[in-house]
This record gives sequence, C-alpha cells and structure tokens, in this order.
Amino acid sequence: MASAPSADQDARTDLKLILDEVDRFRKILTKLTERDERSDEFLDHLSLDVFIDQVVSDNHRSSRGISFTKSGEGPEPLAVRNPAIIHALANILDNAAEFARTQVAIHAIWNPTHIALEIKDDGPGFQPEVIDRIGDPYVSTRRTKDRGEHSREGGGLGLGMFIAKTLLERSGALITFQNVPLPATGAVTRIVWPRHALTADK
Repeated sequence: MASAPSADQDARTDLKLILDEVDRFRKILTKLTERDERSDEFLDHLSLDVFIDQVVSDNHRSSRGISFTKSGEGPEPLAVRNPAIIHALANILDNAAEFARTQVAIHAIWNPTHIALEIKDDGPGFQPEVIDRIGDPYVSTRRTKDRGEHSREGGGLGLGMFIAKTLLERSGALITFQNVPLPATGAVTRIVWPRHALTADK
C-alpha cells in the first residue's frame, strides 16, 4: 500500500508551482516591456472593433463563439494599442471561453469620461465563496478534475487571473466580477477605464 504524500512533499510541489508561475510572470512582463519599447510599431490608434480583434487573436480558445457589440455617447473612441492590456484581456477572454457552454459576448460602452468592457459567458458562473477574491494569488477559477462538469471554484494558483488583474489595474482600470442574475447562468467580468487611460484623449 502506497504511503500518503508527506507535508514536505506537498510543500515542495507547491513551491515548484509557485516558482514556475513566477518565472512565467517574469517572462510575460519582459516580453511586454520589449513590445512597449517598440513604440513606432505599437502606438497605433485602433477602433474598438480592431482593438477587440487584437484581443481575440491573442485568445487560445477562439473556436468558442465570440460576439462583439458596442454602444456609447458621442463619437467612438480610438484606443491606443497597448500590449499589456491586450494580453490581460486575452487572459480574461480565455477564462470565459473555457467555461462557456456555447458563447462569449463582449460589449463595449463609452461616454465622455469612461470606457467599459463587459466579457460575459453562458457557463456555470463563479462560485460565491471566491467571487470577491478572484484575481488574488492562490484563488483559481479553473474547474477541478474530479467533477463531471465545469465549475469555477478555489484551487490551483490562480496566477493567470492575478496577472490579468494586475496589468489592467496598472493601466488605470477598475475590474469587477459577478454572476448573471438567476435564473440564467454565466459570469460577467467588467473593466472600466477613465477614457484618457485607454485613448490618446487628454
């Protein structure tokens, strides 16, 4: 009969996972810094449609149905291409697409002072006990392997969403997570920027 893993073995496994994720985070930040330095290539002004196309193209689960709509007050803003924001939004879209049953909907809305994006899926939604801590290290939205269906619950390191939230907050955004009101199911991630943080507006 095999013996149960010792506390030391568990600790070594956790430490390896942490070091692997920290190394991945470092490589991501290095890559994004290198991109930012190539300002002539990346400081383009993009319509929101093209901006979202960039996010979708960075998403690894784009085979899942993804729709995009937009509405707002006044002329549509032009977003400055920002590799860090695109990477962060692609991470959030990837998470939504992983848990969606059939589709992910992205909606952009703007007014003279703010720009908001909502990313909504029709999956099972976030577990209530972790919804206020999503984006913190060690809080994961990934499904567990011993369940027959998708579930967003604690477990794992959750550093993918931590990286996304950190990058978005560094860009000046406020990010919130909530579930679709019952009886429907699904999760909604809402990101709101001061308009000047996402555009060249002064």
